[in-house]
Amino acid sequence: YWNIFNRLKKLAITYFFVIVIIGTVIQMLFIEIRCELMCEAIGLMGLMIIFENNEEWNDLTTGAYNRTAFLRDSKIYLKYGRRFYGICLRIQNADLYRKITGYEEYERILLNVAIFLTSINPKYDIYRVSNDCFFLICPDIDSNEASAVSETIFDRFSKEWIHDGGSFLLKASIVEIVLPFSKCCKMILS
Repeated sequence: YWNIFNRLKKLAITYFFVIVIIGTVIQMLFIEIRCELMCEAIGLMGLMIIFENNEEWNDLTTGAYNRTAFLRDSKIYLKYGRRFYGICLRIQNADLYRKITGYEEYERILLNVAIFLTSINPKYDIYRVSNDCFFLICPDIDSNEASAVSETIFDRFSKEWIHDGGSFLLKASIVEIVLPFSKCCKMILS
């Protein structure tokens, strides 16, 4: 897990651990100085804030992870050779709906898409890598399960989406890949 932190966060984690250790050592050497609990509280509160603060990795409107998180996670998967299936979903008529409904309404539509993708399996990580593209990282599954997920997504996008009393059809292209053991990707559904 150490590799997912950037240099500044690694430095901050080290700093807060040092505060805890110094407070404990001072308390052990000088019993009359009561600083151990304060140093532990400050140090551990700092660590908690660092570990819990992942706002820069979330897409605010959909709740999915963003492109930065996708690049970080996929780099880690590839670095350690962990096999995973990736399913890329691109909404082909996104620009049309964005022009018709406006940006804010289109973002609400994408929230419904993200909710659907999350409902497939909570173990899969959902990333919004661009305005019209989502990516699912599905670790620890086989090709049959990956194909079933792709089919589920395709079936849902074959039906109309209902939002605020209106219905519309989102056209989607779905690409399924397996990494790091595949040399190519294939178009599953379009």
